[in-house]
Amino acid sequence: MLPATQAAAIVSLSYLYTGEILSSKAAFALLPAFASEAATTTLFLWVKSFLPPTGVIDIAAAVIAVSITLAILATVNSVLASGAKLEEEELLKSKFRTYRKQAETALKGLALTDLKDLPSLKGIIEKLL
Repeated sequence: MLPATQAAAIVSLSYLYTGEILSSKAAFALLPAFASEAATTTLFLWVKSFLPPTGVIDIAAAVIAVSITLAILATVNSVLASGAKLEEEELLKSKFRTYRKQAETALKGLALTDLKDLPSLKGIIEKLL
């Protein structure tokens, strides 16, 4: 479900910047570049998806998922705003590493309820952009 949401957001951002619809296939093709940069945490989220709810691990998984998604969207936004192409994989990876560190720093110490609070999320997103 999360990759579909991320791909849909990439398609939307691409349309806003280019006026052209990026195919869902092209959007999904971008996700492995981000996953390779977040291999350990991606593996954690995959394993967590098979475990029953525990509370602490759920919060960690939510923070990781939100930080990766924020970093992906900030990366795509930055690349498109600069006029570069989404196909530039090394540029994507480089910007993703930067935005991922920023997202992790911004989300560090937040509670699960903070992730559900729109003003809190808006403030975090504004810091990234």
